[in-house]
Amino acid sequence: MILKEIKDLGSAVTFCKEEGAEEIHLFGSSMGALVCLLFAGRNRNSISSLTLIAIPFDIEKLLLKATGIADLRVLPKEGHSSFDGILLKNSFFLEAKTINPLSAAKEITVPTLVIHGANDEVVDIENAYRLVSTLTRNRKLVVIGDGDHNLTRPEDIRTIRDDLLLFLAENSRFSS
Repeated sequence: MILKEIKDLGSAVTFCKEEGAEEIHLFGSSMGALVCLLFAGRNRNSISSLTLIAIPFDIEKLLLKATGIADLRVLPKEGHSSFDGILLKNSFFLEAKTINPLSAAKEITVPTLVIHGANDEVVDIENAYRLVSTLTRNRKLVVIGDGDHNLTRPEDIRTIRDDLLLFLAENSRFSS
């Protein structure tokens, strides 16, 4: 579940800091990107930057698209529902309905790189545009013109790598 993943990420960040990490740069894709955003919104001073790929920023719209159910409160707490052909616990949908990515994004103060495929059929590119327009500080959007949700083609990976390395070089004290 999303809230547990945020807690797990917090434990990982704490561990890294206890082990001497001076900078923490979070990188997540899809739901992992959402977890990073929500964590960063709650823990602004614990990370140095964010890289978010194919982030489902408008979670309500995504859940409606995935389930066809406008009011998720009608789902029983027990049981499963289909999400893009994958069965997920109803509790996932009910929990997702309670999170607020918009509120979290307004709290982000670290440099943020947003990467999205223009042909993403799972998470519409409007999610990336909306997130970038919500962020108030150093942010950069990279749109991969013919990229899909997974961005796994060699040219997608090269673009991500190159933009990420440049972003980190610009936003890390330890770049050389």
